[in-house]
Amino acid sequence: MPSSTPLSGSTWPAALTDQTHASLNADDSGAATRRLTEACDTHRDRYAEAQPQVPALLLDLAGTVNRSLSAAYGMLMRLDHGGARPGNLLDAVRADIDVLWRQVRLTRQRMRANLGC
Repeated sequence: MPSSTPLSGSTWPAALTDQTHASLNADDSGAATRRLTEACDTHRDRYAEAQPQVPALLLDLAGTVNRSLSAAYGMLMRLDHGGARPGNLLDAVRADIDVLWRQVRLTRQRMRANLGC
């Protein structure tokens, strides 16, 4: 069944934030990682669902959010699993998450404007 908010995107940045807190606190329970993986999978499904239905302007914005989410997710997973690249720092992930929240808000504003709300 299609989601009523196919491009909301807010679950994934929230899960990224939770995972960064778990990483900072050396919480290795796996709960935050499971939530993050689930949020990633859900977002991927919603994004794929939305692609043929969403106007090009909104799809461009959603694509930017999607790429940013993927980059932050990849950096955080590399940090958590010992495969960090140069420049992969938890502070960099946290800064990327702050940018993601702004991108999500902008996308929501544009979606509402597109719907005439």
